[in-house]
Amino acid sequence: MAGWMQQQTEAPVWISEPDYAMAERVWGEESVQASEVGAMFRRHGVPDELVTDIEESMWKLSLRVSPFPVLTVLDRSEIVLGQRRWAVIPVPGHSDGLISFYQPESRQLLASDHVLDRITPNISVWPGAYPNPLEQYFASLRKVEELEVDVALPAHGAVIRQFRERISDIFRHHEQRLQKMKTLATSGRTAYEVAHLVFGHKPLTAHQWRFAVAETLAHLEYLVSVGELQKEEHRHAIVYRQ
Repeated sequence: MAGWMQQQTEAPVWISEPDYAMAERVWGEESVQASEVGAMFRRHGVPDELVTDIEESMWKLSLRVSPFPVLTVLDRSEIVLGQRRWAVIPVPGHSDGLISFYQPESRQLLASDHVLDRITPNISVWPGAYPNPLEQYFASLRKVEELEVDVALPAHGAVIRQFRERISDIFRHHEQRLQKMKTLATSGRTAYEVAHLVFGHKPLTAHQWRFAVAETLAHLEYLVSVGELQKEEHRHAIVYRQ
């Protein structure tokens, strides 16, 4: 869609440097990301049949982003929008290079996918990206929590007017999710087994399973990083246990 719009308007498409690199890795002509995701998922206990479906889903998704736009790296600390200067704020977590824009005089934040109104942004582990994205996300939330924000405009959903309250809600959600996954992994489980217990209460598509497993991995890896779980490399799969 972005490529098609660029063809119609000749408008530049700006992107942060980390996400430029990831876009090339995922959607470039030489991309092997689908097979690398498949290999990672197999190591974390995902059944072969589901891995095959996930890889096929990723390949079909790549067709939907064609034609790919010509991207330009945004390497500025501020930009001008509507005759006002907006600070460029890196907020890694949802992606390594996610950015938001802040206008201090009007106390407005273009929140991108960093803070959403009714859902929480997907925070996932992917090949080639930062290995502990939930740690990144928490740090980014604390960064924007310090801003004076009257109105936040997210990439999805409604305008957010109680910004700090919404951030508190998101922290609370992740703390509950972390506690649940820690409990589920007490006696030793793969990421797929934990994901199945958390998300598998209703049928999921291959696309949904990809995000469910990757988000489960983000929480389990965070728990390992803070010493709440340990990770064991077994012959057939990686196991997390307390």
